[in-house]
Amino acid sequence: MRKKITLFAIGCAIVALGMVSCQKENSNPSDIRYDEAVAKKFVSQVNWFLTTAKDAKAGKMEKSSETMPLDSIFWYIDATLNYKYGFATEESEKLQLDTVMVSIPLVKGGQAVYVNDALTAYNTAVELLKAKYIAIQESTKFLKVCVIQNAGMTPDNNAIVLRVIGQFGTGALTAPAPGSTSYWWERDSYDCNQIQMGKGAPNIFDAYLTDALRARESAGIRLIYTNLKIEEAAFAAPTQFRTPNDVLDNYCDYKLFYAASSVSPITDETMCLVAGILHQQPSEMSYYPAAMRSVITAWLATQPYRSFASVTTQSIRKYTDDQQLWKIMHTLRLTHAIIIAVDDGEDPINLTD
Repeated sequence: MRKKITLFAIGCAIVALGMVSCQKENSNPSDIRYDEAVAKKFVSQVNWFLTTAKDAKAGKMEKSSETMPLDSIFWYIDATLNYKYGFATEESEKLQLDTVMVSIPLVKGGQAVYVNDALTAYNTAVELLKAKYIAIQESTKFLKVCVIQNAGMTPDNNAIVLRVIGQFGTGALTAPAPGSTSYWWERDSYDCNQIQMGKGAPNIFDAYLTDALRARESAGIRLIYTNLKIEEAAFAAPTQFRTPNDVLDNYCDYKLFYAASSVSPITDETMCLVAGILHQQPSEMSYYPAAMRSVITAWLATQPYRSFASVTTQSIRKYTDDQQLWKIMHTLRLTHAIIIAVDDGEDPINLTD
């Protein structure tokens, strides 16, 4: 017999806003604390959505006229994907981003969708992410977190499009400590002796920052990352992060790596971020990760209840009109989240399980 949909506190779906009041207003991972009432409410809502989505996939749901507000849709899909499949606190060698798009028909008026359609959208997102996961050619792989974004309307304005960004961790973390080896400035490149291939300074910085800033789970507690957002604009201009009392010489001039030919020629020496002492100044491979950490921490401190989720250091070249190398730099893609602490009663599963 097909089941009818019984909404479980849909009106309370935007629980993220209520839940964060149980956390201190800063981004220090140690300040994410467990609240039993919050944890139980969160898990109950997610499990309701999971069970109902499973019934819908199995064809056990009656077509219903019940609707769900758009903001509730975003919350449920975000929270459920990250609860069921997200290994947010696991370490990995690299972070790989893949995007899938899911559309949901809108109820007339455009501010809600039918619950059946919301459940179908969730199931579709899982299947599309599963295909991305299977396609990754790594023996060690897992979904860390999912970012859900509003990608706007379909051309006919009859449906809303959700952009689902899966951040997949791959490989075992074996990164050396920053400062121990000199690395080329570009992502996925090599050390300056070209012995260790496929890993440049940005890869080393990401590993350091993730280890330094990620929240740690304590005994009996699991941390669920929700309401994930990606910030790039705040870190797109390294020159806004000037190193105090430093001579402008293309060497640790800013807290994010930046070199310009207008200061001095961009040579191999410029592009190799050294681990040793140069010009009586500290190692670039020691300076930059510490400085980048301070930049990220300062920005998170301005975002109430938001915590670090992941970071990608991006390497960028800019050329003059006559194709002469003009600037090289690092910018940041920071993913941040509201973190909910729940009982460690159910571990996440791989997308193929």
